[in-house]
Amino acid sequence: MRTLKPGEPDRLFLWPEPAVWPELAAQNRMRLQRPEGPWRLATSHQPVLFHAGIWVRELVLEQVATSWGWETIYFEADSDECEVIAEVPRSNPLRVEQVSLARGILEHLPAPDRAAWTEFCQRLRAGLPAGLDVRCDWQEQPNLARFLACLRWRAGGLQGLGRGWQSSWLESPLAARLVEPILADPEGFRACFNLALAQERAELRLRSRAHPFPDLRILEGRVELPLWVERRPLFYELATDRLWTDRPLVAADQWRQLALRPRAMLWTAFCRLSCDLYLHGAGGAAYDRATDRVLESFYRLEPPAYAVAWLNYRLALPADEDAPARLARVTQELRSLGHNPQRSLPAHPLAAEKLHLVTALQSAPRGKRAELTRAIHQINGQLGQQLSSARSRLQAEQAAARHACDELAAARYRGYSWLLVDPEKLRSISSLSRPGRS
Repeated sequence: MRTLKPGEPDRLFLWPEPAVWPELAAQNRMRLQRPEGPWRLATSHQPVLFHAGIWVRELVLEQVATSWGWETIYFEADSDECEVIAEVPRSNPLRVEQVSLARGILEHLPAPDRAAWTEFCQRLRAGLPAGLDVRCDWQEQPNLARFLACLRWRAGGLQGLGRGWQSSWLESPLAARLVEPILADPEGFRACFNLALAQERAELRLRSRAHPFPDLRILEGRVELPLWVERRPLFYELATDRLWTDRPLVAADQWRQLALRPRAMLWTAFCRLSCDLYLHGAGGAAYDRATDRVLESFYRLEPPAYAVAWLNYRLALPADEDAPARLARVTQELRSLGHNPQRSLPAHPLAAEKLHLVTALQSAPRGKRAELTRAIHQINGQLGQQLSSARSRLQAEQAAARHACDELAAARYRGYSWLLVDPEKLRSISSLSRPGRS
């Protein structure tokens, strides 16, 4: 699974078919030598105001937990630093608008009080198209990450899911199994990591060295690690075996004293190794071959297979579906007025003269072609003056068609926040049949 493009609206795409998920889970458990017990399915995302195509993974986990009897765990990446925004539609004209709530490290941002949340919800509701509303109940929580995650759980009425927090990842023995080999060989890890990214960029034809992640650097004898401390990159100083951010911290063997957080690839590896089957979204599935390479080359692990859930969900917004065809037609008519005005004025004397010049141009010697071309352009201009009213009418039609196309794009937009989405409709879209027992 390399790349996915938006598919049929409101149809859940699952790869591979859920019928084979028990078999994949069994193979992964054998590879990872995980303990016996119910199969475990997991996924992860930041606890922000994302779109329904991400939320649907949580609902898939719920169904697997309640109908299949699997254990499921949703890892909340609450240590990320980002701007929390909700994308909502606006009316007159229909368009997409971003409404910002906060920016910073999610686990450190304070949760909004009731008044602040009410004010944010009022901003979301202002100008919404008819028939839409936002879910804006409030509950006190210790930080913004917990507030948004709990808001989503309540909105979805989710049942049967386990929860994990990126901020608590060090409580798992798996964290040490990932961190300690890196600290034992930081240069070796950096080489494997950067090579995996180079191969990924080559396969996906990515020109930017920032995608899918930036390379790990060496600065003044310090090797960058795939870890954060307060969202500052962590470095290993080779000469002293000490850990640094922008200042020295502790000896490398004292790393447990730090509130380490995993960066993107290491977090994905942690999540995938914490379960029997990991459920990616389309974005993660596109680049996670780089994680596979690091697991293979550095950790000497056979990478576990994963599954993908993908949904192109649209709100029920009115739009002119014929606008693109109308825009293409009007644009072509305007082009014809400019380049072939004689078609609209076939009886005009200049129309016959232009036809004669075009015929002559086809067989004219090179030195004569420029003169004939200038003469043709001059006739086009003269004929065009007779078509000014038609041109004005078509330009107005073109502007209206472009406006309608913009509104159509807003109606088809898949990025609107889950705050606007009916979870029961998502459940009906994501309904899974129970596979045969493995």
